[in-house]
Amino acid sequence: MSWIRSFRDLNRDQGNDRERQRLIRSNNLQKYPILGESPELGTSQQARKESFLDMLRLFFCPSFTIKSFVFTITCVQIFIYFLTVVCYYNSNAFLKPSSESLDLFGEKNTDKMKNHYELWRFLTPVFLHANLTHLIFNMLMQVIIGFRVEATVGLWKTIIVYFGSGIGGILVSSLFSPLSLAVGASTAIFGLTTAILAWIVLNWTSLEGNPNRINSLIWVIILIVINLVMPSSSTDSFGHIGGALFGLLISFLIFDTINSPTKNENLIKKCAGIILLFFSIGGFITFFTLIETN
Repeated sequence: MSWIRSFRDLNRDQGNDRERQRLIRSNNLQKYPILGESPELGTSQQARKESFLDMLRLFFCPSFTIKSFVFTITCVQIFIYFLTVVCYYNSNAFLKPSSESLDLFGEKNTDKMKNHYELWRFLTPVFLHANLTHLIFNMLMQVIIGFRVEATVGLWKTIIVYFGSGIGGILVSSLFSPLSLAVGASTAIFGLTTAILAWIVLNWTSLEGNPNRINSLIWVIILIVINLVMPSSSTDSFGHIGGALFGLLISFLIFDTINSPTKNENLIKKCAGIILLFFSIGGFITFFTLIETN
């Protein structure tokens, strides 16, 4: 305290401390799970007390909780996968669903969707997977990305983005690849991925000074590009593109901003709503009137 020579210096020093604390509270202490931040991350001393499993959870899924939509839908998809394996069981394929089983449970089949009005097939492929590797990879990506989104935007917005992206992905796949059969949660997962992109764009100004703003933006873009430009022969690329597009538009439309939305942010929301309505109505009309499915 030797630098304080009078009560005036003491008051000025206390005032500076209060101002610094105010700035810290307003800019640095707010954590956004969608950017990979977690309020659970503490000091190095606390980190040393963590178990190995806790370290993995905080690194990959810092917002993990069993009381969430993402955890529930993941468990449902795993359960349904093993149901499809048992149904029409094929002993020559290790834990792999048969084509008859996938068709029974509702894979994408445009002939049945259009000519037999089995409209649930626009959604049920999200719950199905072609093999064990397909399931494991999708579930890992789903929990890593999904918990970020749900912990930030909430339960219902996550559900809307997830299933809206799944349906949109199947719709686009049906328009551009009508003769292919398809299953997998990839359409919905791509929607969750572009949801992160939409949230960052909507809150770009509000996140000024947050170092994870740019890091997360680059990470999401790289993740999307890698998955879109390096597909395997069995990948439904059109489904991925459709899921990503619908996820982006839905997120722009329904996500809230950290602060009051600016004029540009309101414009983005309105444009997203118009484009989403156009793609949805136009896509279904085109599918049921122009697409050949035989």
